[in-house]
Parts: sequence; structure tokens; C-alpha cells
Amino acid sequence: LGDEITDKHCNYSLYIGDTTAVGSYSDFDSPYGCQDMAGNVWEWMRSVYADYKQQKHHREWMRDISDTDARVLRGGSFDNNDYHVRCAYRGYNNITFHYNSIGFRVCVPHLPPL
Repeated sequence: LGDEITDKHCNYSLYIGDTTAVGSYSDFDSPYGCQDMAGNVWEWMRSVYADYKQQKHHREWMRDISDTDARVLRGGSFDNNDYHVRCAYRGYNNITFHYNSIGFRVCVPHLPPL
């Protein structure tokens, strides 16, 4: 199941034509409870984009987030094909770029109800 992708697994290849609500594919959550890790929108990463070899040797990719270097994007989006729609695929763009297929993920610990 983890090595296949269909329109039942996530939002990609313009099957729906726009973004979907988080949890729309909850039948395919990870064993850790993570949802929508592929498709829907590209997710910004903190890492500055650089060649992997450069990152390994120079660690400059952990610079201050306030600069405007190109940042890594992962996960693909609703308008990408199946090759791009996986968390291992890495794209990039300048952090000032915006488009409806780019977003971010906020992670917080599970909080009890108020």
C-alpha cells in the first residue's frame, strides 16, 4: 500500500482541480497518524535549497530563516503528477514566491479539549 498512488490516496493530477481539506484522505493516514503528506499543496521546509553534497559538507543550509534564499518544497501538489507527489521528491523556490499550490504544515502536540 505504501508504494502505490491513486486518486483515492491523495489529491494530485488535477483529479479534483483544487486543494482539499486536511483529513480528506484519512483512510490512508500513516501509522503515526500523519495525514496528507503527499499531494494537495507543496510544503515549505526550513532548509535552504542546495545540492545534497554541499549540504552534507557545508551545513550552510541551516542559516537564519529570515534570508530570502531558495527553500526546499516537498510533497507535490494537486496539479502535479504522481512522480512529484511523494515526500521524498524535493523542489524549491524563493521564499517570497506564492501560489495556490504552496503551503506549510504546522505541527503541535496533541492538546486536550478546552
